[in-house]
Amino acid sequence: MKDNSSHSSSSVTASGGHGLVLCDCGLIAPLKMTLIDFNPGRRFFGCAKWNEKFYDPPTCPLGMEVGPMLMKKIKALESDKSDLEIKNKRLMKNIKALESEKLDLEITNKRLKITMGLFWTAVVAISAIWVKTKLEYLFRRMLTGSTKCIMFWMHNELVVLVVD
Repeated sequence: MKDNSSHSSSSVTASGGHGLVLCDCGLIAPLKMTLIDFNPGRRFFGCAKWNEKFYDPPTCPLGMEVGPMLMKKIKALESDKSDLEIKNKRLMKNIKALESEKLDLEITNKRLKITMGLFWTAVVAISAIWVKTKLEYLFRRMLTGSTKCIMFWMHNELVVLVVD
């Protein structure tokens, strides 16, 4: 194959069931397809030193008309893909930040639950001490006869009526 470095093109490798094709220069020449506006979709075997040896006949007039539109669509889709990849990276970063924040909130929630448990334990203990102190006071007054009271159970609770 001759070196045609003055002519550049874009191409994609295509699988076509062809065996290994070697270029005249000895390099592997895979089957490719052009992605250029003036010759879209043409297949060729091309090595790194590619020249214009096409595998298939020239593109028909309809292909010449539709090819550039398809190439524009491909370029637009590639641009959209690139934009979406950037957006995806940003969203993944946001997800990691939110997961970190969620973990912090879960830790804070556990701490609050422990604090609330300790608080209510203290409230119950203080209430029990207060009730015990109040009952001891009432019993002392009852024993001295300075206070009269009536005690009875009602709905599983001790009711004390003090009469002075």
